[in-house]
Amino acid sequence: HTVSTGCTLTTPTGAAILAACPTDIAAGDSYDLTVITVGTGADDISTLTAGDADVTFVGKVTVGPETAAIANYGTWRFRYTGANAFVGYRIG
Repeated sequence: HTVSTGCTLTTPTGAAILAACPTDIAAGDSYDLTVITVGTGADDISTLTAGDADVTFVGKVTVGPETAAIANYGTWRFRYTGANAFVGYRIG
């Protein structure tokens, strides 16, 4: 997405994520999410936040701004741990 100032991106709740997954999802299954932030201003930063306590993150949750030293994208692998719970690991 394109930003011109800081932006917060909130995930759905763990239950909502689970409802969008295939019915045969099992603990340990995962999916990847990539966020690309288009903006070059110093405050053009996207920050991921959890929709509820069933969604947690490991690693940095910010993306941008696009500069020579900072990538404008981030990838998280969300792993289903059971009972509506997902953990997003920063992998890129």
